Amino acid sequence: MRNVRLATFVALLAGIFLTSAGICQSDRTIGILRFRNEGASRYDWMGYGIDQILYTKLAEISSLTVYEKQTLKTILSQSEIDLSGGIDPRKAFSIGKATGIEVLILGNYRVENAQLAMGVRMVSTYTGASILEESYSGAPEEVFAFLEKAVRKGFEIMQITLSPAEEAILRKKPTHSISAFESYCKAFLEIEHDSPLEVIAGYFHQALQEDPEFWEAQYNLGNLYYEHRSYEKALQQFNSVIEKNRTFYKAYYGRGVIYYLDKEYPKSLEEFRKTLELNPEHDRSHYYLGILYTRIDSLKKGIQSLEKSIELNPNYAPAHYQKGLAEMKRGWFKAAITSLSKATDLDPDYYQAHNALGEAYYALNLFEEAIIEFRKVIKLRPTFATAHFNLGNAIYRRGALAEIVDAFWSLLEVQYVPQGSNGPTSVPLSTPLQGLEDLREKSRIQDPQEIYRTMIGAYRTALQYDERFYEASYNLALTYENLSQPDSAEYFYKKAISQKPDLSQAHMRLGKLYDSQGKYEPALEEFKIVVKIEPDYFAANPKLGEPYRYIDVVQTVLNQAIEKLKNDPQDKDALATVGKIYLSLGRFGQAEEYYQQLVDLSPNDAIAQQTLREIRRKLRKL
Repeated sequence: MRNVRLATFVALLAGIFLTSAGICQSDRTIGILRFRNEGASRYDWMGYGIDQILYTKLAEISSLTVYEKQTLKTILSQSEIDLSGGIDPRKAFSIGKATGIEVLILGNYRVENAQLAMGVRMVSTYTGASILEESYSGAPEEVFAFLEKAVRKGFEIMQITLSPAEEAILRKKPTHSISAFESYCKAFLEIEHDSPLEVIAGYFHQALQEDPEFWEAQYNLGNLYYEHRSYEKALQQFNSVIEKNRTFYKAYYGRGVIYYLDKEYPKSLEEFRKTLELNPEHDRSHYYLGILYTRIDSLKKGIQSLEKSIELNPNYAPAHYQKGLAEMKRGWFKAAITSLSKATDLDPDYYQAHNALGEAYYALNLFEEAIIEFRKVIKLRPTFATAHFNLGNAIYRRGALAEIVDAFWSLLEVQYVPQGSNGPTSVPLSTPLQGLEDLREKSRIQDPQEIYRTMIGAYRTALQYDERFYEASYNLALTYENLSQPDSAEYFYKKAISQKPDLSQAHMRLGKLYDSQGKYEPALEEFKIVVKIEPDYFAANPKLGEPYRYIDVVQTVLNQAIEKLKNDPQDKDALATVGKIYLSLGRFGQAEEYYQQLVDLSPNDAIAQQTLREIRRKLRKL
């Protein structure tokens, strides 16, 4: 079954169906529009209730795909399609063209003198014509029966046959109490109005007082706590639902989301698997499994789960986004561009997807496309520091590529010259350059100084919005160094080091900057720090030049660390330094000795433990 989960917060409502009259066709894409209240505003809640019933019931029909509610709302807004005046053929066609929806379900209702009058329409987006129009009237509590009749009538027109399980879903009422349903729906209206938690929860509790077995209300009360970051209360609510009804799959899903947020990934996996045992076609559980597998198990399994989620619900932008991220991790950048482009098509304001799309283009050296995406991100989210940082990098790489292309053109210009018996003549032969003069001019690089200034602006903006962004500080320093502004370069190397003291590249560049200025003592101190952090920098060539009296910087740091250990055998920094140096020199036995001491002193040092395991693997191979 292809369905769309969305029950407000943690997404979970679902799908719906239909299409051209009289023709049986599977996997139709359906869009649901909110029914219009043409009566007193105090019955606005019923419009949400009708919407919710259609989503939850039709989501379970295997031959239907329901269009994602939030995605549809976004596209309607982006397309400036005004539904306030209802649906006409032009609007129906426009919605179908923008979304791929084949049939729209919509209607209106009015409650007067304790009587409900309701109209239901199903409209083809191909022709703009109604394929079903039904009217019903009766007591408000008959709304469940009216909707069941309308859907069954639509199924008859579509020649859709239901399984026994689907028949049971269609017949089942969400609650036996219309007053409980009213309170439940009013809770969601308060959510749309951003009302306080207490007000919304009050309506859910009121619904449960009327009907304690109203499982959707039980579940969405947990969702409410989740949305307000009361994860412990949300978990308690989901646990309570499971104790009372162990077949209600949504409670396991909710519990899985809480465990995921708490980074209890094994527990989270267990809950999503349990959800899928009860409902194998729950797209959001496949979605979270994809994320979890990608993080803790296997990229292959992660992508497979995300593909299943997309198969069930192709209109959920985050699933395409996560699939794109997983594909980038595998180095499948072209595939990632396809996935991320789909995410941005579904949600043009999805700034994270635009940023990832820019990074995929960047990885393929498509710098113009990358710059376009990063600028879109900045327009959507000006304070997103990563986009400013990425923009600076892309501008630099575009300039570097242009410089290479310019050199290539120059090579062609001098290479294709006619050769005579006495050397080059003054009459040029026909060459591949003829007719390409305009292209040649367009490919000329812009002023390198302007490129650097643009980069500086981008990196500074990144730092403005994230003061801890050490990569931006480091790149600023490199840029200023290329601009022959050593004071600014020094300032930002030091800033990067203050943000991340073990950034060996910054210490190395700062040392070389000092060296170029003849400041040999501070340069030596920086080089020593590099050896402590990353001795591999000097492992192949440990001796410095004549200004340093050809000192062996690695041996110097090693001797200093060993001397410290004589005075304090439990000096962890010294143990780490000696271990790293011996490892870089290939002296694995001695490296193992010092890392073992370090692990004994710091049993929770994951990096030291991992390094010790790697050393022992190397020793076994010897």
